[in-house]
Amino acid sequence: MEKFTITPNGINHNSKPAFVANWFNGDITPPQGERESFYYEGSGENDSLLIFKIEWQDEEPSQEQFNSLMDESITALDNWIAERF
Repeated sequence: MEKFTITPNGINHNSKPAFVANWFNGDITPPQGERESFYYEGSGENDSLLIFKIEWQDEEPSQEQFNSLMDESITALDNWIAERF
């Protein structure tokens, strides 16, 4: 099984700590609310990624693990997008 499953609007991390989430790219205004429910990566005017509505299937990771996993997720999304354009 792949580490990540990505669809046009969803991303799943398939190993521990597993999660399901939505994602969006483009001109983004980060949502207000709990930081744990979203992750924002800005890399340009219209080239930002937002992972949001994160639902953990296992125990929630530490902040350090969360940051590392979200960085991996952003890289996986960047690669997925690049393969399609």
